[in-house]
Amino acid sequence: MPKIGLRNIKTAFSVFICLLIYFLIILCSYLGYKDWSRSIKLASTIYTPFFACIATAYSVSTDKGKSLSQAKLRCLASLVGGTLGVIIIAIYIYVLKQDWPFSHISSIGIPAQGFEASDMNSQFMLSFIAPVILTGLGTILVIWVCNLIHHAELSFVAVLTFTAVMVSLGTNPIVYGPNRIFSTIVGVLVALGVNLFKLPHYRDKSKLFIISLDGFYTKETHKLSGYNEYKIRHLQNDGANITYFSNRTPEGMISLMGHMEPKLPVICMSGAALYDIEKKEYLYIENIDKKISSKFLSFLDKNKLNSFVSFVEDNVLYTYIKNITNEAEAAFFKKRKDSAYGCLIHGQIFDKPICYFMIIEKKDRINEIIEEIKKLDFYNELLLLEYTSEEIMDNNDFNEFIYLKIYSKRLDNLNVLSKLQSEYQLIGAGKHRYDDILLSKCKHKVTTLDGKEILKVPSIKVLNTMNTEKVFKELGKSYHSRNYEE
Repeated sequence: MPKIGLRNIKTAFSVFICLLIYFLIILCSYLGYKDWSRSIKLASTIYTPFFACIATAYSVSTDKGKSLSQAKLRCLASLVGGTLGVIIIAIYIYVLKQDWPFSHISSIGIPAQGFEASDMNSQFMLSFIAPVILTGLGTILVIWVCNLIHHAELSFVAVLTFTAVMVSLGTNPIVYGPNRIFSTIVGVLVALGVNLFKLPHYRDKSKLFIISLDGFYTKETHKLSGYNEYKIRHLQNDGANITYFSNRTPEGMISLMGHMEPKLPVICMSGAALYDIEKKEYLYIENIDKKISSKFLSFLDKNKLNSFVSFVEDNVLYTYIKNITNEAEAAFFKKRKDSAYGCLIHGQIFDKPICYFMIIEKKDRINEIIEEIKKLDFYNELLLLEYTSEEIMDNNDFNEFIYLKIYSKRLDNLNVLSKLQSEYQLIGAGKHRYDDILLSKCKHKVTTLDGKEILKVPSIKVLNTMNTEKVFKELGKSYHSRNYEE
C-alpha cells in the first residue's frame, strides 16, 4: 500500500493556502464594501483559485533547487502567454471596434450576461473567423518568443496560458488575462514558499561522513543511483560535512560522483592521497618508503615483472611503464594516457617518491607473484590490494586479469584522515571488501547485508537489507540525531 509522502503533504498544503488566499481577499474586500456580493465579485475578478491550485500542484517538488527553477519558468511562461493574449485581443477590439466574440458565450453554451439569444445569428458566427485565425497565428508567436528568450521549455505552459486567454468563454478577456497571470504566479509562489519552508531540526555539524564510493555505484552506469546521489546532495546542502573514499584516482572518483560537487577534499587511491577537486591540488600523499620502493623495483627487474609505477609531482599523477606485455595493460594504457588529471608515460622511472605500483596479470600468475612478494624481507612494509577488471576499467573485457596494487603498509593507519579537521566525529559508510581500512577508523560505521559478508570490522551497524538507499537514509538519521547510536 503506497505511503503518503512529503510531496503529497506539501501539495495538499499548497492547495489549501491557494484556496485560503481567495477567502482572505473576499474578507479584506468586505471590510471596505460591507457587502458580501461585491466582495466576492471583486475577489473573483482579480484572482481565480482554480488556476492558482493548478500552478501550485505543478510546481511543488521535494528538491528546493528544482522547485525554484520550476517557479521561475512557470511565472515567466504565464507572463509570456497571458500578456501576448491580452495584447492581441486589445488590438482586435481597438481596430475592429467590436467585442471579442468568445466573451458572449458562457461555458455551457448559452448567451453570457448582457447578451441575448437573438444576437446569436450568422453575422455573430462569422465574427469568430478572425479570432480563430489570430489564436493560431498567436500560438506561433508565443513559441517564437519562448525560443527568442532561449527558453523553449516554456512553450507548453505559455501556449496553455495564451489559448486559455484567447478562447475563455463568458469572460472579459482583458480582465481574464491578468487574472490568469496573477493567479498562476500566486500558485507558483505558494508552492515555492512551501518548498523552501523548513521546520527547525537538529544538525550535528561535529560529524564528518565518509562515503566509500566503490561499494555503492551501480554496475550498469558506474555512477551512484539517482536517489543515492540526490540523498547525498540533500545532506550536503543541509550543511552536513561529507567526503568520499575510493581506491580510484581523482579522475576515477569524479566519474563515479556524477553531478555531486564535494565541498571537502576526497580520499583517493585507497587512502594514499587527499585531493582537493575544486583546487585540483593534492593535499597529502602517502608514499612508499624510498628504500623500500627501490628494493621493490629491483625485485621487479630481477623477476622480469612488468608494473605501472605511479608518483605525484606538481599536483599531477604520473604513471610510468617500461613495456606493454599483455592486452589488459594495453587497454589500461590507452584509457589513461589522455587523462585530464594525470600523465601516463611509456618509459622508465628515475629517482621519484613512488605512491604505488600496479601489476596486471592473469589470476594464477598474480597468485604466484604474491607468494614471491611474501618472501621478501620487507614484505611487512607493503600493502597488497587485488582488484578486478571491472573495478579498474569499468568493464569486464579483461575479467581473467587481476590488477594488483602495492602501497605502503602505512595505509592501514589511514594517516590521511589527520589532514582533515581532526575535531570531527567520523561516520563511515561502505560495503567494498577494502573498506575495512576506512571503517576501522570511524566511530560509527554502517553497511548492508551483502557488505557484512566481506567486511571484518568490529561494531559495524549492518542494515537488514541489501538496498543501498537505506544506508544514506541512515546517514541522514545520524546527522539529525542528538544521540545517534548503532
